[in-house]
Amino acid sequence: MLDLVAINRKSLRHIGEKDPARLRFANSIVPTLQRPFEVWDTVFEGGIVRRHYLALFADGIGRRPSLCAVRINRDGSLLYAFFPQKMSDVDKRRKGVLRWKGY
Repeated sequence: MLDLVAINRKSLRHIGEKDPARLRFANSIVPTLQRPFEVWDTVFEGGIVRRHYLALFADGIGRRPSLCAVRINRDGSLLYAFFPQKMSDVDKRRKGVLRWKGY
């Protein structure tokens, strides 16, 4: 049930623009899209639905498990967040309709 997602220069154009230090986590984007543990469809303002992919990484920030969330925007661009895993962080991303789970 996983989607085909095109990753190109245009879809990743914003990564590192505001905070170049975030580039070190960009390598988590492809594994998150390939092997998410959950995929959610979340409704935003105006009724726009965006798909979110969630993945956990055992060797994340400071050697702590970490969560990566990748959102696919309507224009095909991607946004991502990567942070130390706390259940509250995972639960904040679990909004909308669960479309797929890999467990």
